[in-house]
Amino acid sequence: MNEKDIIKTSITQNSVDKERIRQRVMSIQYTERKVHMKSRRALVALCACICLILGIGVTAYALEVREYNVAVEYLKDLGIGIDGYSRKEIKLVYRDINSGDFVKELTVTMLGETAQNAGIDIQGKNAKELYNEINAVDQSIQAAKTTSKMVMQITADMKYDDIISLLGKTVDIGSGIYILQYEVDGEYTLDISFMSPDNPCGFSGEELLTQLQPKK
Repeated sequence: MNEKDIIKTSITQNSVDKERIRQRVMSIQYTERKVHMKSRRALVALCACICLILGIGVTAYALEVREYNVAVEYLKDLGIGIDGYSRKEIKLVYRDINSGDFVKELTVTMLGETAQNAGIDIQGKNAKELYNEINAVDQSIQAAKTTSKMVMQITADMKYDDIISLLGKTVDIGSGIYILQYEVDGEYTLDISFMSPDNPCGFSGEELLTQLQPKK
């Protein structure tokens, strides 16, 4: 092999080696890109899962807080003492009473304590009987007095506490729902109903005045 052939072979071999190196580098870079893309997709998926879990947790917590607040207001309106009871116990008794089941032992205990404080004889009475007697005592309380002029200030978006702030604290004669009762102008009775303390009354003062009933 002459010198020219040797040089030509050397150049050819060098080109082949360079191409092999280039292909190996490209292969490594492609593999690295694939690994990077997979890692990125995995990270995105993980973040999405975390956000979903956090979202579910926040929603569940908000619902629990709402139910607890409703339960507290409901039991307080009945005059039932909740001091010393856990959130879980308060919600349990609220559900039992609100559903009309009256089957939980804790319901009997709490209603019994309330009945005794109200001077009601609790011997031999079940939870439903105690509830009815407690409710009867509450309904015997006189409704707060107000005037037609004050009622006219009510707007349809006012809620339970808004009405009380405007017209004053009064008896709630509701059972399962909230019904504020007022004596208007010394001659009439006005009942304002709410499905929950967070719901608006849905009537303007003018509309409510058309619902007045003669005082009994």
